[in-house]
Amino acid sequence: MVGVPARASRADLLKTNTVACSTAIYDRAHFGPRAMPALRRRQDFAFWLDLLRDTPAVLGLPLVLMTYRESPASLSGAKGRAAADTWGMYRQALGLSRAEASWYFGHYALRGLLRHRLPGLARRLGWLEGAVPPPEAG
Repeated sequence: MVGVPARASRADLLKTNTVACSTAIYDRAHFGPRAMPALRRRQDFAFWLDLLRDTPAVLGLPLVLMTYRESPASLSGAKGRAAADTWGMYRQALGLSRAEASWYFGHYALRGLLRHRLPGLARRLGWLEGAVPPPEAG
């Protein structure tokens, strides 16, 4: 299981997206109506980063709120394409300089590599959070 941190700032989220769109909510009364940018991929990632311009952090719950299955044919399954889209989001959608984008992309790539190839090390580094199963109904 992969969980989320209890709190993540914009700088934290720039390094890796820990907000799953299927489990997230935002306060429209506070932020006003917002739209995701017109990107084929990474639009949710760019959306959360936009919201974090106006608030100090996103908050995570230590509960399993969804299950997610990834296949090589899915949009998120093609890691090379996802990496290219993340770079494009940093540069075009967010307007980061080449140096800033390189800094955050390096974190994104290293974290992703460790989470998928060396999860034990990623967990020890705090880059792979443990999720808590939902309470039993009763």
